[in-house]
Amino acid sequence: MSTWNKYGTFVSKRNAYILYPVNGTKTIQFHIYTGGAWTYSTYTPTFDITQWHHYAGTWDGTTIRLYVDGTMQDSDSKSGSMSDTGALTIGRDDGASRYLDGMLDEVRIYNAKLTDTEVAALAGQTALSVTNLTVNSSNSADYSIQSYALAASINQYGDRSDTFTTIPGKYLGATFIRTADDDALSTTADLLTFTVDKDVTVYVLHNDSYGTKPSWLSQFTDTTDNIVTTHGTFSVYKKVLSAGTITLGGNTADGSGDNGMYGVLLVPLL
Repeated sequence: MSTWNKYGTFVSKRNAYILYPVNGTKTIQFHIYTGGAWTYSTYTPTFDITQWHHYAGTWDGTTIRLYVDGTMQDSDSKSGSMSDTGALTIGRDDGASRYLDGMLDEVRIYNAKLTDTEVAALAGQTALSVTNLTVNSSNSADYSIQSYALAASINQYGDRSDTFTTIPGKYLGATFIRTADDDALSTTADLLTFTVDKDVTVYVLHNDSYGTKPSWLSQFTDTTDNIVTTHGTFSVYKKVLSAGTITLGGNTADGSGDNGMYGVLLVPLL
């Protein structure tokens, strides 16, 4: 029977939280630190741990929950205030030189507690493929597909140094199309074309400084969410589209108001 044969962690941030396998066992534990003490939820699976599995821990301020392959396996009461000023490490315990003897993929950390349904959806999620990006612009070389990469501090555009600063947790880790700010005055009906292999929610980030939106954006719903970058505040609009070829138009209705080119996030339906 295979067991975890070395001390290490999946994710560690002392003294705040740790998700890790217990050496010499198959056990997984999720620890939360408040009030000067650690409390944890624990689960020992019977499956083969040498295969890929999904592990997740959540805390809503009162309850710790541990999930394995999308199913909650243990919960424990834990109240208090968390201090999260320590270093965040992945694959290593930041409190000691202990490294995970294993492989990790698609690690995500949210600034909000996920529901049982959301954890189950993440566990069952398959990778999205975005291909055949075509840009009807002389700035096409500045466009690129960034797979599962949306995060604070990364570049918003391919031709500017602007970065993302504030992103609601639900969008972190999304695939996005890095656009060119030089196309901020574009008006064409077919600026962007790309292909997705799954049904997706397409999110368009459009700068709030534009009073008049392009006509094609009227087919999208305003989520009332905002994503902030060093270039400004962008409202998030969404539309569910089927797998296949997707076409998006230009950034403005009339070619005026150079206030920032839109961005595109792509999230597969679950």
